[in-house]
Amino acid sequence: MELAETIASKKAEAPEIAETAAHFAWLRTGEEGLTRMVQELYEAKASVRLETYIFHAGPLAEEVREALVLACQRGVKVRVLIDALGSIGLPSAFWDPFIKAGGQLLWFNPISLARWSYRDHRKMLVIDDRVAFIGGFNIADEYKGDGINHGWRDLGLRITGPIVAELAESFDGLFAEGDFKPKRLQALRKATLRVAEGQNWKVVMSGPGRYHGELRRTLGRDLARAKSVKITCA
Repeated sequence: MELAETIASKKAEAPEIAETAAHFAWLRTGEEGLTRMVQELYEAKASVRLETYIFHAGPLAEEVREALVLACQRGVKVRVLIDALGSIGLPSAFWDPFIKAGGQLLWFNPISLARWSYRDHRKMLVIDDRVAFIGGFNIADEYKGDGINHGWRDLGLRITGPIVAELAESFDGLFAEGDFKPKRLQALRKATLRVAEGQNWKVVMSGPGRYHGELRRTLGRDLARAKSVKITCA
């Protein structure tokens, strides 16, 4: 009886443990990462949040737009946030089919000399509050490569678990500022930071601005405890 009660107790505790753990899969090239992102866009059922610095016209951009339009036509709530400077070469008319299908688009920080450097360099895709993609992949043909045979090599993660909700909330906060009603001396203000952690993860989410101290402190603490370190950087 005691053994049965113990097993039942452990089963009851299992969902709580699962809720705090995250699962990560490396996306080791842009070819792998962007292909997987488009595949999952076609499977979206409820919501899509896409945020990127660069969105350049080309076959990849058209493929992504098609997947977003079809998601809208299925009744999925789709929001796209792209940086106005990073995507400066993309005509506004490119998005007409997406907007006509019911998608929401915001250009982060429309070009202004007064706030030229206040940019959104984040790259993130969140689908159905279930799965997220983060990393260095912008939406441009040169990113869909391996760095040897064609294009550039970049790195990303496919994530499931509770961290996805944190990333979604971070997107929502920045999307709310997308039309950009700047405060005085906005570019000199501290970056908005959000720190969240769970059983096997910690994420430091920042937005445009200065003084990313929490990120530096987190990296410093991790490096101080590390027994081995591997770094990749452009």
